[in-house]
Amino acid sequence: MDEKELPLEKQKPEVLPANVSSKVSEARRKNSDPKLPAGVDHFLLERVYREAHLVFQPTADLNPKADTVVVALDTNALLLPYLLGKGDLSALADVYAQFAREARLFLPERVAREFIKNRDRKLADMAQAIDDRVSKMSSSGAKVTPLLLEGFPEREALATAGEELDAATKKYLANLRKLSSHIKSWRGNDPVTNLYAGLFTKERMIAPSEPPDKVLEELEYGLRNKVPPGYKDSSKDDQGIGDVIIWMSLLHLGRTTKKDLIFVTGEQKADWFVRSGNHSVYPRPELVEAYRGASGGRSLRLSSLHDLLREMSAPGALVSEVEVAEVSANNAIQAATSASTGGFASLIYSAPRDFEIRQNGDRTDGFIKNDEVNLDLDAADLALHLHALNEELRHLRHQITRLTGDDLNTSLSLPWNRAAYGLRNHESALVRRISLIEQRLRDLQ
Repeated sequence: MDEKELPLEKQKPEVLPANVSSKVSEARRKNSDPKLPAGVDHFLLERVYREAHLVFQPTADLNPKADTVVVALDTNALLLPYLLGKGDLSALADVYAQFAREARLFLPERVAREFIKNRDRKLADMAQAIDDRVSKMSSSGAKVTPLLLEGFPEREALATAGEELDAATKKYLANLRKLSSHIKSWRGNDPVTNLYAGLFTKERMIAPSEPPDKVLEELEYGLRNKVPPGYKDSSKDDQGIGDVIIWMSLLHLGRTTKKDLIFVTGEQKADWFVRSGNHSVYPRPELVEAYRGASGGRSLRLSSLHDLLREMSAPGALVSEVEVAEVSANNAIQAATSASTGGFASLIYSAPRDFEIRQNGDRTDGFIKNDEVNLDLDAADLALHLHALNEELRHLRHQITRLTGDDLNTSLSLPWNRAAYGLRNHESALVRRISLIEQRLRDLQ
């Protein structure tokens, strides 16, 4: 391997003549970063975008199959397999194993630590869902009063079918109890953890190159100046230091590999993405610029896990299942955030801004709000609004079906069912508004 291809830590320093060396050292001292300002940084843009002419350079469209691209995983991606209802874990393992064989798979050490902090809670939720199912089925048996069967010609057939159902239910419940006991017997050897143990060996782990005091300095500076990532988590007990540690690990990876990076994450917050409505559209330009500077001009892409799997030609069933799990996880996070800030659970599925239907002419925030229907519109406009609302209702019901399609996982202790509860609130509001418009259209006929 040529010395220029070695990681930066292993490259030999250039030896300069004494007179030249002193001048270079002085120049480096003058150009080195001063201590980050203690207050608001009035020169934030100059600090973030040091080479102004480079802001006009595009970001490459990264292909995960290219050998010039490395892949790193976020905590939410690492925990996602615990939310899969029907996904094939072996197909996911095949994709990760390919990256590992090609020495292109990496994991921030902070992600591993956050994984172990949350893993057992995920397993406990799975066991609870099964126990809830057992409890529900055990108490739902309804016996037919023999008096009602007098004169019923299929009495014997019904009785036989009932006995068969009871026997099948008992067998099913017995196996569910065994499954719950099996999950509760795991001690760090569940299938997901076993998969990761073989993938994320020591050489695949990455961490910041900076000492802890420098990491804390970066955290505090980012909170004061809203520098991504992490400032959106400032209300957490750790003030969002997890995102900062992970990000500094990724920058170290860029410095040492000099390769493009796909960071697989379920993050949706505005300190990672530029958002359009409820959708994340672009990675924050500050992140793109920071990675470009650290990696010698390479590109950064933030990707969902299902997009990565699709581009790696994973089975379609797995891609769809992962996409549903990502939606449910994000809905649960938004629902929890809304609850913690005094909001309503229905805000996790916001109405589009395309139409404004309201009872008066006062402009609010552009959303179609509950029961705000301007019934003074003419029939053509009402019909247009009705069509939009019906399309929204159709899409919403599709989302609810995808979230709750596995009838085994009916427990409200699970995040996707809490998320669906909020979606159903929004569904009820839509139905009310549609009913009002339909009634008005009938009155106009």
